[in-house]
Amino acid sequence: MDFEMKSIYSKMVAQLGLFESDIMCIASTLDGAMIAIAPEKGDIELWDVATGTHIVQIAIPTVERDSQFNTKENFQEVNSPYSLALSDDGLFVAASFRQTGNIYIWTFEGELLGYFQGEKGFMRDVRFLPGTSLLLIVLRDTRIQLWDASTQKIHTVLLGVNSQQSRLLAKAGYVYNIACSPYSPYIALDFTDKHTCISLLEIGMEREKIVCNKQRSFFWNEARHWNQLQYRQNTQQIYHLSQKAIEGYDIHQQKSVGPIQYAGIQPMSFCFSPQGDILAFADYDGLVYLWDLEKHTLLSQFDALEHVIPEYLHYDRSIQWMNWLPQSHLLATAGIKMTDGSGMTTIKLWQIV
Repeated sequence: MDFEMKSIYSKMVAQLGLFESDIMCIASTLDGAMIAIAPEKGDIELWDVATGTHIVQIAIPTVERDSQFNTKENFQEVNSPYSLALSDDGLFVAASFRQTGNIYIWTFEGELLGYFQGEKGFMRDVRFLPGTSLLLIVLRDTRIQLWDASTQKIHTVLLGVNSQQSRLLAKAGYVYNIACSPYSPYIALDFTDKHTCISLLEIGMEREKIVCNKQRSFFWNEARHWNQLQYRQNTQQIYHLSQKAIEGYDIHQQKSVGPIQYAGIQPMSFCFSPQGDILAFADYDGLVYLWDLEKHTLLSQFDALEHVIPEYLHYDRSIQWMNWLPQSHLLATAGIKMTDGSGMTTIKLWQIV
């Protein structure tokens, strides 16, 4: 396999924030000008990428742990975030949480606009429909509510899967992921239990309402229980993490794409370049790989934990989240331990040229 190391170059250009716990998820606006960071413990932070400045801090709710988790005493625990989303108009922030399954939505100034009650242990993505203020909320029975953040009202409700699949998934599935893209009329739903059921909803407009024109489903095996379902930019392809590879599906051709594997590496996270021609993925050792999707070759790799001091090598080196900021060459990586001995985490921005 050819190794085109000279064709691409990576350099860390900035760090955003210092956090005392792992970073659970990150999200950006469509233009990549603003990034939201959700640590495991602490508030959600919004940052200006161009200036590297902290804009606003959004307080997240706490939940009281019950006797199932703690038999000695009740106490307050920070509710760990599962998914994070920013609207493309730069006005709204949404987050879902692991312990309760609840979803909250705020303005960019931190004002709480809405709250949607979940179910303990039921994890689900939050996404805004591209170019709108419509928040996609997947219910336990797989229906999708489109909640308009600008009017604070339900815009419409779509069926996620057919009735037979809905009954099955409502009993068995506990991780619901969602993906949407400005390049595709399809909303992709990932219902994960022992296997992954993917439901594709072709949406359109009818009397100023979003409607589902067509729905079809297929199954992927060896599911991974993380919300890693993504569209490849400028294509009709969606990808997810399997146990040992990154697998794709071409919606237009209705066939599988991939799997993408390299040297037996088990990917932890992945994302696509803004042009959709390069796949970035990370393993459990802090290494980031840049893969040419057209030539099926490795372009480059770099250690996102370079210069880590020996005393901190025993820490988890995995990169939990990656996000290639739109309309820029900046790749954001999250969940990385600092190198100064503090044991803190941060967002690192890498220039890819």
